[in-house]
Amino acid sequence: MHDWNQHNFDGLASLAAALAARDDFAHLGEYCRLREAGLRREAFAALNTFLACAGAWESEKSQDAVNTILTLHYRTPACHQFLSQPLLSRFVYPVLQRWSEDEPESIAPVRWLAMLRRDPDLLNRVLAADPSDVAIRRMLIEHELSSVEYATHHLSEGLFIGELDEALEDLGRATDLIEGAPDREPLSDLDQEARQYGQMIFDWQAYKARPAGSFPEWCAARGRAYRWSIAVYCGEGAT
Repeated sequence: MHDWNQHNFDGLASLAAALAARDDFAHLGEYCRLREAGLRREAFAALNTFLACAGAWESEKSQDAVNTILTLHYRTPACHQFLSQPLLSRFVYPVLQRWSEDEPESIAPVRWLAMLRRDPDLLNRVLAADPSDVAIRRMLIEHELSSVEYATHHLSEGLFIGELDEALEDLGRATDLIEGAPDREPLSDLDQEARQYGQMIFDWQAYKARPAGSFPEWCAARGRAYRWSIAVYCGEGAT
């Protein structure tokens, strides 16, 4: 049993079966099968064989392969060993770069690059081209909310990290992205998260104006059931 890493290994087995159905991906499927079996050296030998073959493919075939690989990757997010560094650096990124240069009007390679790099500028460019792209919109919202989470994750200790105005601006951008979605239902979880952060910051401002006890105590007295982040501190010499 693979315990904590079980989803990764299950994903590798599933990907191996899916890739084996296509002759051109047989070696990549073998890489997945061998990694699932714990045979790392043999797995990377199979991956090298795939990369050597793929390096000779024409543009259209390479683009189709990258589409297939990245689609499978995002369908199996728990499988962290599939999209390895050699696969990215020797095939996926070079193909996407050439694709974007050869077809500057195409949004497809830009979308993949935006998702892989989580680059806000690229993500915004893709969303402007297709406002209905839920995956891209989610990534942008998550980017903004991650900044708010960082700013508030020590509030249980009475500490707000960074500038309040900046956190409110980040939260405002996240809210605008949610409200601007053609369909808000797929973003309901992020909408709820944004609303909680908004209420938490509002409460923090009220607490700072008239503090009474600790901030968690102040919130509890008013029926606020926040899920406080757990801060972990490392002592000197910790690794």
